[in-house]
Amino acid sequence: MISEIPGDFKVRVGMMNPFSVLPILDDLVEAFDSEKVFKLLHLPIQSASHSVLKKMNRLHKMDAVDAIITKFRARFEDSLSLPT
Repeated sequence: MISEIPGDFKVRVGMMNPFSVLPILDDLVEAFDSEKVFKLLHLPIQSASHSVLKKMNRLHKMDAVDAIITKFRARFEDSLSLPT
């Protein structure tokens, strides 16, 4: 709804944890489709190891992170800042 506000402005979406992105992933990708939203995806992954993530009490696993990145890459190709 913010991108529907008239005017010349851009919104930068802040850092989001992978576990909070998953339930809104499709809506988030749609929101990023607006020209008024900067194409920057900031996910604090911290580790690619399931055992390390568990010890850190993180609520996500790397398969969830992969799904998020894959969906954004499929939609926006080279216009996002994503890990390689």
